[in-house]
Amino acid sequence: MDGPAGVAGDPATQGLRWDDQHRFVGNCTQYPQHDYFYVNASALWVDVLVNFTTNGTFPGANLVIYGPDGFVLFAEPIYYMDYHTNLTNATKRGRWRMALGINSCSFEHPVKFVVSIEVANRLLAAPTTDAAKVTAGESIRIDGSGLGLTQGERCRFDRGDGSISPWSTNASITTTYSKAGTYKVRAMVNTSDGRATGWSEPLTVKVDEKAVPLPTADPIAVMAGALALVLGTVSLMGLLTREALRR
Repeated sequence: MDGPAGVAGDPATQGLRWDDQHRFVGNCTQYPQHDYFYVNASALWVDVLVNFTTNGTFPGANLVIYGPDGFVLFAEPIYYMDYHTNLTNATKRGRWRMALGINSCSFEHPVKFVVSIEVANRLLAAPTTDAAKVTAGESIRIDGSGLGLTQGERCRFDRGDGSISPWSTNASITTTYSKAGTYKVRAMVNTSDGRATGWSEPLTVKVDEKAVPLPTADPIAVMAGALALVLGTVSLMGLLTREALRR
């Protein structure tokens, strides 16, 4: 059994989008059963539920969960027919592996199990801006209303210039870029139970150079220069006329 889940919830009603909801059924065998699931973003948690059924005494089992790097993230013996564990802040993204082994098997008393795995990610929309053009030194408003903040939640913004705004219940900021360039603006949410999501998709902000105004001429100075030119021309003409008369 190998593959991603692909069952999604309704983010409009849940506020969370279920990237993966994996469910599979197996029987007691001599070797551990393996399956894979996927964590596609910085997860708030990974929820694992295992239900066993048998017509005899439950022999117990062992559950091991490996991260995408192959290291064991969780290993625990199971003594109950209904087992549940929750891995919080499971931020390793990629292909995880779960191994479930039954301690003993028999044809007279087979053990069946159902495993459900839910990976809860808060997928954040990119911030927006209504500024059609941004110039260095001008203020720009970054809107995070698409984050869907609920009561008790806060957000912050990575401005893309190396600075991050403080946590705030206000889903927008006003900022200024001092230099021209392209900046990737992202947002993060801190949920009401104190869990931080991953960064949102980026908003690309292109900042142009500040236009250097052309120097403007002083009208009085222009008139004075023109008058001086006229007087100089008249004076030159008079001088030339006197020289011509002497000859």
